[in-house]
Amino acid sequence: MTSGADTTWESQPRRTGAMPVGITTDDVHTAQKAWGNAIKAITKAHQQKQDFVSVAAKAAGELYAYGHGNVLFKPTKATKNPFRPTAGDAMSYFVGAEAMKDDKFKGEDAGFAINGGRGWSEVAFDNHMLDCRGATAHAMGEYIFTDAISGDKVTVEYTFGYKRVLFKPTKATKNPFRP
Repeated sequence: MTSGADTTWESQPRRTGAMPVGITTDDVHTAQKAWGNAIKAITKAHQQKQDFVSVAAKAAGELYAYGHGNVLFKPTKATKNPFRPTAGDAMSYFVGAEAMKDDKFKGEDAGFAINGGRGWSEVAFDNHMLDCRGATAHAMGEYIFTDAISGDKVTVEYTFGYKRVLFKPTKATKNPFRP
């Protein structure tokens, strides 16, 4: 199952040959909850001075389909580099250009998942509409982020595409978000 631009529950494994199963509304809600929890886990790791980049890489490997096909990811706040076709480009947006040591995104990517260092204490999805069509689904609505320091709420509109990706992990599985 994919979320965000395309998300998967398992990263970079071998195709099983099975046909994808239809995505349900419950599947979309589960993916949205997992995405919100990942943002909060990245914030927590950053606040506790832990390796938040590895936490983000693990979450992204589980939630996005990079390495399984095309991912259509256009970060909300990105303007200079609006499209992120690779896992590394997406990571810069989530954890910041400085953390990724990527000058291409310097000045644009402050780290959405860590809220520029302030973090997020809550992430809530408010779906306006869901459209489930077999192995794909789309959701449109607003998500509400709560600033971990001030408690201020930030509302952002989204359109997410989801697709179920059936892969079986192997010992050689490599997360595309890790160098």
